[in-house]
This record gives sequence, structure tokens and C-alpha cells, in this order.
Amino acid sequence: MKREHARQIVEGIGVKAPAMANLTISVLRLLFSFAVDCGWRTDNPCRGLKRYQGGEFRSWTNEELAHYEQRWPLGTRERLTYDLLLYTAQRGGDVVNMKRSDIVDGILSLTQQKTGTKLSIPIHPALRRSIKASSSNGIFILGDAAGRPIQRRTLTGLIRMAAKQAKLPADCVAHGLRKTAMRRLAENGASEKQMAAISGHKSMIEVQRYTKSADQAGLAMGAMKLIPDGS
Repeated sequence: MKREHARQIVEGIGVKAPAMANLTISVLRLLFSFAVDCGWRTDNPCRGLKRYQGGEFRSWTNEELAHYEQRWPLGTRERLTYDLLLYTAQRGGDVVNMKRSDIVDGILSLTQQKTGTKLSIPIHPALRRSIKASSSNGIFILGDAAGRPIQRRTLTGLIRMAAKQAKLPADCVAHGLRKTAMRRLAENGASEKQMAAISGHKSMIEVQRYTKSADQAGLAMGAMKLIPDGS
């Protein structure tokens, strides 16, 4: 394999999956480094290959949340999808699999697809109102007209179109609502462990990354109030 061959492999993947292309570079680099150590090659054709710039979903602002909710009132499919993402802090792939029977005594139980983590999440009053206002058809909370579960890409597209019709920026996307949920938890005093108990994050570093957009001024104000007045 020559450097040009490695570059073509990576670019072929990077057209649709930049993150996977970066992972491919890392794996191939390790593989050929091993080959060099074993004396099978004298060079590493993947060394120095340019990585793709990774994108990062952003948290929605409070103003954007208000605009969306004004455009999509309770009872609409767009609002229910939004509320499920915002008030459970789960990934779209887990939201589409949520069943009404998963809610018992005000607690939503689920097992995350990506990590296998089992969670029990209290249903927020706002989400309870949203579910109650939505028509029930089948066992899935977000089932289609025939009661079947929708696909994650369908959920993603629904939020994208709903945000567009609410005249919100194009980067107001479904996964951003997961980050928004974490931000709002942080701004309202939730500890990192409490946030992880809802989101299912295993690493506190990931929790910190998700909440780095939390309002610093608001957090500082809340923190200062924790100091007793000794006067």
C-alpha cells in the first residue's frame, strides 16, 4: 500500500462519515506502525494523513426553545418529539424505542442502545403534559400512523423540519436538545453525578463537555448564594 492508496481509502469514507474516516486513519496508522516494528515495511503510509474537522452539536438557547414551543404547541407531533428529547436527555435512537408501558408510577425505564446502560428517569411535569396531550396509537410513544416505531433518522428529520418552520438556525438539531437538557440541569444546580444519572454518561469528562455552554453568570450567582452570610 502506498500513501496515495491510504489517502483514497480515507477520503472515500470521509465523504459521508468524517468521524469514521478519522478512526480509520488511527487504526491504519497503528497497523502499519506494527508492520514497521516487525520489519515488514520501512515506512508508514498513513503517517501525516490529514484528519477531518469534527463537528460538535450545540445546545439550543433559551430563546430558541421559546420560539420552537410557540410554533409547536402541546398536542403536535413536533412538540412531543421535542419534549421527549429535552426532558429525558436521551439520544434519538433511544427516544424512538420508548414505549408507553416503560412509564410506571411516573418513572421511565430504558436501556440505552449505545452503552447498554439501564436508566430510571422521573417524568418531568412538562413531559407528562405533552404525552397526555398527544394521541395514543400503538405501544410506542412516537409510533407512526400504524403504531410502529419510527427510525432515528425520521426523528432527526422531523426536528430539523420543525425547527426550520419555527425559523430557527439550521444547527438547532435533535442531538442539540440532549446537550440543552444537560445545560439546563447544570444551570439549575444539578451535580455531575445527578446529570450522569439522567443522561447515562459513564465519564464525568463527557458530562463536563456537554455542559460547558452552561450560563457561567447564572452558575456563579447560584454558587455565591451557597456561602453563608457571617455578618
